[in-house]
Amino acid sequence: MWLAEIPEKFRPTALASQFPRVANTLCATWNDAPRRGDYLDDLITGGRRRNRRGFPASVHRELQRLGAVHAILTSLQHSTWDAPASEVESQSRAAR
Repeated sequence: MWLAEIPEKFRPTALASQFPRVANTLCATWNDAPRRGDYLDDLITGGRRRNRRGFPASVHRELQRLGAVHAILTSLQHSTWDAPASEVESQSRAAR
């Protein structure tokens, strides 16, 4: 399962359990940084469809965390979780 590949502190468990289709689409876009960024931005901001109800707070926090990880991976020029965890973690803390 792809969730197991994500470090536990970044693993979007609420997203996966409450919105599995969204989680699977995110997984499918993860290795393509531009698509990943666009999809995360669309999910976080509501995108073009303004009639969305929005996500529960726990899911929204996970999406924001993944958005921060995306930015970090992009700045480190890594497309997947192959960036050293310490780099991602320290950058994540600095972004808060």
